[in-house]
Amino acid sequence: MSDFNIQNDACRGEGVRIDSSYNNVINNIIDLPNDRIRLFGHSNTIAGNTIINTYLYTSGDDNIISGNIFTNNYNHPLANDYYGIYLMDCWNNIISNNSFFNSGVFISLDNVCNNIVTNNMVNGKPLVYLYNESNRLLDDDAGQIILVNCTNITIQNQELFNTTVGIQIATSNSCAIVSNIITGNHYGICLNGWNNTIYDNNITNNYYGIELSGDNNTISDTIISNNRGAIYLDYSADYNTIIDNTLAYNHNSILLDYGSDFNNVINNTITNSKDEILISGDNNTIAGNTITNTNDSGIWIMYSDYITIIDNTITNSNGCGIIAIQSNHDTIIKNTITNSIYDGIDVYGNNATISNNTITNATYDGIILEGDNATISENTITNNMYDGILLLGNRNTVSANTISYNNNGIYVYQHRFNTLMGNTITWNNGSGIYLNCSSNNSISRNSISKNRHGIYFVSSTNNTVLQNNFLRNIRHALFENCTNSWNQNYWGRPRILPKLIFGTRILQNKWTLPPFDIDWHPAFRPYDIGG
Repeated sequence: MSDFNIQNDACRGEGVRIDSSYNNVINNIIDLPNDRIRLFGHSNTIAGNTIINTYLYTSGDDNIISGNIFTNNYNHPLANDYYGIYLMDCWNNIISNNSFFNSGVFISLDNVCNNIVTNNMVNGKPLVYLYNESNRLLDDDAGQIILVNCTNITIQNQELFNTTVGIQIATSNSCAIVSNIITGNHYGICLNGWNNTIYDNNITNNYYGIELSGDNNTISDTIISNNRGAIYLDYSADYNTIIDNTLAYNHNSILLDYGSDFNNVINNTITNSKDEILISGDNNTIAGNTITNTNDSGIWIMYSDYITIIDNTITNSNGCGIIAIQSNHDTIIKNTITNSIYDGIDVYGNNATISNNTITNATYDGIILEGDNATISENTITNNMYDGILLLGNRNTVSANTISYNNNGIYVYQHRFNTLMGNTITWNNGSGIYLNCSSNNSISRNSISKNRHGIYFVSSTNNTVLQNNFLRNIRHALFENCTNSWNQNYWGRPRILPKLIFGTRILQNKWTLPPFDIDWHPAFRPYDIGG
């Protein structure tokens, strides 16, 4: 097949398809903006063609692809033809003397095979392809660099731009990517392997900044900005470390896909992105990061267990500061979360530990917990628009928190067997503690002061209120249509006689019962519980 001018914009998948063998496709002009060229046959020759705005998808063996010109006129990493040649499960092909403009060569990681790639040019600079090599330094000017099955290769001081992938490392180990400028590519770096290092690079304006699959790799001290995805850890990328990087103005900053476990994301500065850190793997640690001005949530966890989120500073999120959906056994401690458009911390899962966080100025709630058997302790929760803590679960412990200047301090809705103990709850506009349709909860040894209502029960029965301090609330306690147990509470002044707690109580037959509960043994002096 020679000397044809083949043009198509049909979006049908393949504009040219070769599934047979021993064919020659020579000296054609092929312009297929929304389709590809498919080569599934063997021992074919593809030579001297001008291939525009499309790519050659190769999955056959023993083919010769030589002397072709691959051109991407769109000059944009999002164009359909960001691949020049895509190699998929193919062996012993010879790819030589081709010229790529705004495109290049890409190797599928599904099956990395033995091919010969030699004497090709990318944007007027050499395409460097190494196979089964070790102990080399690559610092001469290249247009694209591909390593396959290599060990201890250092790539440094390169400027790689407007190609399919600036640097691709496949099934290689102990390699270093150092002090490179990588811009305007579809993939900045595509790294598959173990014990590799990405250090001190500038990665900008790519579709994907870094795509990583493999174990025990490190990404550090790199500037990653204005990419669609800054850092993406693929399925089963484990024990990797992302540390001390600066990520700005990316659409997605750091994404750990499902099955990427035991990774560490530490001390990064992340700002002005849509999503900052999104996690779908287990046993990952997110620590010491500074996250500001995100268009969605600062840290987003989905279907992940045993995540540790510690000592992060999250400011000005247009979603939640931290949100965990269908995630269990997460530990969220020592974070500072300010100015979230939704909630400070939002957890939908069981057995969480939420401790020692500072949460201020959320437009909705400071902490929402929709799960069971969690511990919420020693947090400082202030100036949130709705509730300091909204509890939507059973058998949780809320203790030793400082909760002030919210609407309600702690709000429990339709749940049971929770323990609220040792909290300091002050200056909330509504109630210090509000229980709605919730029963069998324990409220003990809290300091409840300077709120509009100290405790407010609505249709909530069999709750125990024991040894709390009620101080300078507009009204210490009231209830609607319920009865509860009150004992040994301090009611703002020394008392010897029982304390009446007034409310309303109406049965279905419209008989009105006495509208009060009684604390039969009020405390003579306040308890030493703060507040």
